[in-house]
Amino acid sequence: MAPANFNSSDLRYPPVSFSKKWDYHRDTIQRLYLDDRLSIKEIAAKMKDEYSFDALPHQYKYKFSKWALNKNISSAVKDRMIKGLEIRQRKGTAAEDFRYHGEPVDVKKLRRHLQKLPPVEPKLSLLNFLNQVGYHSSSSQSFARWDVSYQALKTAHGVATHQSPSGWKSTRLPIHGCPQMPQGPSPLATRSCSNVTTQRVAAIRDWTLNYRAASLLDGRYEDFLAGMSANEQRLSIAWLGQFWYFSLKTFKHWGKGPRFWTASMLQFGDLLHSSSSEDAPDAVVGCHAHSPDLCYICSDVQPSLEPSALCRWSIHVSEEGILYDESPSPLAEFLEDEDFNNPENWPSWPEESPAADPIAHLQVALHTNEFSNIEADQLPLSSMQVAKAVAQAPDELLVEAVGFAIMARNVDLLRDLLGRNSACDTFRLDKLYPFHLAATYLDGAKTCCDIMRMLLWETAAHNSIRSLFVNKLGHTVLDSFMMTILKAHSSCLPEVVDREFRGMHQFAGAEVDPCGRWDADSPCIRHPNAATQDRIPQSWKHMFCHTSVQAICHSISNISFCTGKLVVETPSGLYVKSCGRCGERLKPLPLHALVLTTFHLAQNACQGETLFGALALLVCLLIHGANPCMKAELSVEALMGVDDEEACTHQALDPLQLAKLVPLAVLTTWTKELQLGWNVFLAVLQLAQQDECPDEELGETQDQCDENDEDISQCWGANVARTSREPIGDLWASIQTEYLTYRRLDEGKPWMSENFSMVSIIEDMNNGQPFSSLPLIKREMMKPHCVCGQFANDKDYYYDHCPTTEEVCAFYFSNLEDWNRSNFLTLVID
Repeated sequence: MAPANFNSSDLRYPPVSFSKKWDYHRDTIQRLYLDDRLSIKEIAAKMKDEYSFDALPHQYKYKFSKWALNKNISSAVKDRMIKGLEIRQRKGTAAEDFRYHGEPVDVKKLRRHLQKLPPVEPKLSLLNFLNQVGYHSSSSQSFARWDVSYQALKTAHGVATHQSPSGWKSTRLPIHGCPQMPQGPSPLATRSCSNVTTQRVAAIRDWTLNYRAASLLDGRYEDFLAGMSANEQRLSIAWLGQFWYFSLKTFKHWGKGPRFWTASMLQFGDLLHSSSSEDAPDAVVGCHAHSPDLCYICSDVQPSLEPSALCRWSIHVSEEGILYDESPSPLAEFLEDEDFNNPENWPSWPEESPAADPIAHLQVALHTNEFSNIEADQLPLSSMQVAKAVAQAPDELLVEAVGFAIMARNVDLLRDLLGRNSACDTFRLDKLYPFHLAATYLDGAKTCCDIMRMLLWETAAHNSIRSLFVNKLGHTVLDSFMMTILKAHSSCLPEVVDREFRGMHQFAGAEVDPCGRWDADSPCIRHPNAATQDRIPQSWKHMFCHTSVQAICHSISNISFCTGKLVVETPSGLYVKSCGRCGERLKPLPLHALVLTTFHLAQNACQGETLFGALALLVCLLIHGANPCMKAELSVEALMGVDDEEACTHQALDPLQLAKLVPLAVLTTWTKELQLGWNVFLAVLQLAQQDECPDEELGETQDQCDENDEDISQCWGANVARTSREPIGDLWASIQTEYLTYRRLDEGKPWMSENFSMVSIIEDMNNGQPFSSLPLIKREMMKPHCVCGQFANDKDYYYDHCPTTEEVCAFYFSNLEDWNRSNFLTLVID
């Protein structure tokens, strides 16, 4: 009821219904509650007396809830304020200017809130890990992934400001839920100031460091880097990069040389230059180079000379065929003044009981921090909390250790780590994707296919390749091999094969060359000059050579034996596009992906490229059951990035049809060797299509195999799901013999031997007599083989190992006698 002196024009008494008066008086009620700090009862009385608005307290409470009015500060807001307070304290800004709804915030409330918070307990948890970068194309490890450069990580989490075909975008990391770190003096320079000696600041600082450690180990990288200055971000990533390099060195040389790699042994440079500007790369990396991307773990040592342009190689031999004295290295203590860059002369460790444990080695390293030249109290995260979490999660750290053993290509150590736990159903490698990692860090010079074989043998129980063949990016293990080819033998950029990699300078594992000319151990990789800009110089690469071909083909053969047609029937995750018109997902099959990889290998070729390697991989896939007649919906326009979205441009193409769509104008820009190799590649594809037989004819092919080989009681490749006939089998036998018996020994020498001629293949195809004049076949230089191209061993079976030189050669003609560049791998045949 309106008062006696009611005036209808008085705005305090609107002529509206009661429900609408709430909105009419909302600003007044909100001012009384938040600004004047009145209680609900006081507000109800005042509104009744002065505005004739008669509402009960519980009605006010209901409306306050709907309006989200709250005098108290929520816990989430307090958390954000604490992070901001820590930033302001380090910057020297007064904390009292924090305001909430216009009112100053009492810092004591924030401190009380901080004291009530449960302690941050970081836990190493790969199960909660998301591989947001995809830098390994597979791996989601906590530590084994931190070979990623600072610029790479910034781009992985940053908001792209532009598209760049050959560089990480230079954007700042977005900060979600907390204030962004302002530009200002490094916290390392302000630690000694009086404003950081108080109990309040220490508590906030400790909480922040623990929170970052927890975020790191839980895979929440945005939270981990949130609120850090650019200097702190670089420092954190440098420390993690140092641990990655320490772990790789430790696992690679496990059992000989230094017992514990310290920062001085690893030759890390001075990472802290307080006199430098925060935005200058040298302020953190502390080296002469001007690229912060790869040199965050390097020292002031001058870069080494270019690595050799000549390959090393692996030779598989039977136990009876070992040609060298395998005497053990002398046992002695490694002295600090010994040559750290000459592992061939390092003494082996003496046998101990119990034996040294690589897992404990990593735990001790994190606890002592001796692997790094960054003091623990200088880190913008709690290294002690990291060490504590790692010590409490040995099972999780074992997965990390398996990843490092694979990257280090240490077969013996990998066998030991897998052997301890392979039968345990709780030992899960599904976040590691070990087979992809093995393909990414392929080492044809020293281990060939042994890492892949070891994984196939030891992980079949609970981590089989069937369950881990496709990773979270949709890439198959075969895809990883194709990326390794482009990485090591071309100048192709990663974004060409997958849009998820746009802006990346190089493929994962680019610091390791599968031909043994350099690896992550090499000073020339750890000390790049300014021109490298986070990529291996193109001049250091060479064509897709026999060493890499052998390792990839052997690995595929081993995988195919274990999985049948899995390799050749699983669609590729590379070169995937979407139709701009209908949105259909356009995924190539394995042979289509190989055609595209071969094109990019040729288009971005190194000097001397012949495409022999691409031909070898094609025939290898055909022999193992790839169907050259299978079609896939693909769009050349989409692959070229010119899909106009106005019409569907995709069509069903088989691999040969796709290959023939390469414009002649492009082919004519290639060298004569590349054009010849491409023509041979297409000719073999065409022959395979002609020889492709329906399923009901496979039995006839098997019978033909048995009848044609008088000295052999069965087809050694009977378990290999093949569809090819005898000509392709002859070519496969010739390819295997070529890469098993020949290497380029000196610069200027040909990449292929005179026993294998691309020209003769084309001539024979034109004459209707495929491969009849190949020297290896015409001169009868090979031992008898099956129509599918498989060779037998002295026990008349092929299945469990790759052929050796003595098993393929009718007489000795190999040129691999340079024992200084040879690594012998003993085959164990049960």
